[in-house]
Formats: sequence, C-alpha cells, structure tokens
Amino acid sequence: MSSSKNDGLIIYNLYELSFIEYFRYGILGIVIVFGFSNIFYDSLLASVFLFPVLIPYFRIIKKKLCIRQQNKLKEEFKELCISLAAQMSAGYSIENSVKESYVEMSELYGTDSYICKELKVILGKLKNNISIEDSIAQLAIRSGNQDIRLFSEVLAIGKRSGGDLIGIVRSAALNIAEKADAEREIRSIISEKQFEQMIMNIIPLVMISYVKFSSPEMMTVMYQTTAGRMIMSVCFVIYIAAFLLGRKIMEIEV
Repeated sequence: MSSSKNDGLIIYNLYELSFIEYFRYGILGIVIVFGFSNIFYDSLLASVFLFPVLIPYFRIIKKKLCIRQQNKLKEEFKELCISLAAQMSAGYSIENSVKESYVEMSELYGTDSYICKELKVILGKLKNNISIEDSIAQLAIRSGNQDIRLFSEVLAIGKRSGGDLIGIVRSAALNIAEKADAEREIRSIISEKQFEQMIMNIIPLVMISYVKFSSPEMMTVMYQTTAGRMIMSVCFVIYIAAFLLGRKIMEIEV
C-alpha cells in the first residue's frame, strides 16, 4: 500500500501505487489484455494494440484503493470520536483524551493504522504547542472527509467559546456513528448491484468464448476477414464503453 504523502503526511484523497503494486496489478492487467486479444481477435499479437486499455485500468485501480483508504480512515476516526467522548466523560481534558485514545486505538487497530499514525502527528504537534483544533483541521484538509472537517470546525468553535466540549464531542461521535451505520447499509445494497454488474460484464465474454471453442468455424469469418475484424473492434469498443459507463453509474457517494 502506497498512499500519496506530503512531508511524510498522508494525503487521503490521492493515491500513488508502489512499485510492488504496479508490478502486481500490471501482471493482472497484461493477463486481461491478452485475454481480450484472444477473445476478440484470436491473436496474441493484437494485444500490442490493446495495451492503451491499461491506462483507464490503472486509473480505476488507483481510485478504488484511494476510496478504500478514505473509508478505512473514516471508520477509524469514528471509533476515535467515541473513545474521546468516553475519556472526556471520565474527566480528562481533550488533549489528555487524545493520549489515552491513542493507547486504545493502537490496541484496536494496531500502531500502523491510519488513525494511530495521525494521532502520533497530533501528539507531536501538541508538544510543539500547536493546538488540538488546528491539528485536526489540518487532518481534515488532508483527509478530504466531510465528517472530520465538521468535527474540526465544531471543536474549534467549542474551544473558542468555552462551550461544553464533552457534549460537543459526544454529539459529534453519535452523529458520525449514525452516519457510518447508514453508509454501511447503503454500501451493502450497492455491493449487490455491483456483483450483478460484474456478472453482466462477464456474460458477453463467456458467450463469445463458448461459440469460439464449441463452433470455431462460426467465428473464423470474424477473425480472418477485414470486415470481421472491424466488427469485433466495434464490439470491443462498445464493451469497454459499457463497462466504464456501468462503473460510473454504480459510483454512488455515501
């Protein structure tokens, strides 16, 4: 996993693949290209002309991994808010609550988790007399997450006005937890539709492969004539366009 970083800090709405990830996903992409060239053209040489397909392929991979890391941070931040509310209810200040919550988060997610890395940064800034609200505000900018941004804004207002910080943090934790539960239900529904879309993407390839291997003489004209290759090229373009359109439709932000 290789997130985009700025001065050692993770930028969660960007993602840069590591060398190992490029290699692993590149091997899979090459296999896919060879598969397409075999199915649509019955020729591995045609894969040379299909390699541009790897450009949107890697974009899709990066976006998928970026969303995954954002969702992971969001889930971990939800647990942090719940922990902070509990610590402050026990009488700790917001700053000391962060220290206690770090111990709890490290036990829950491990010290290499996103939230523990961010808590280390926040604790380091506290030692340099940078306020907790400013530290979380900077995290909100890097995360690109609305919940963290709203939490930082509410916390800053509460600190400036001397309001009920315990109530503010508890309310924010409750709101984030309720929203996370709703998002989890929505993702569950979407995942079912995404599985259906994946099946629909596979069916055309299975049908062509079945005809190709069960009745090869029927596909000979499509593979060995100029008109046939043009038709298969049009079919390939339509297939890729339908695939990308289907993904676009299913990209519902929750």
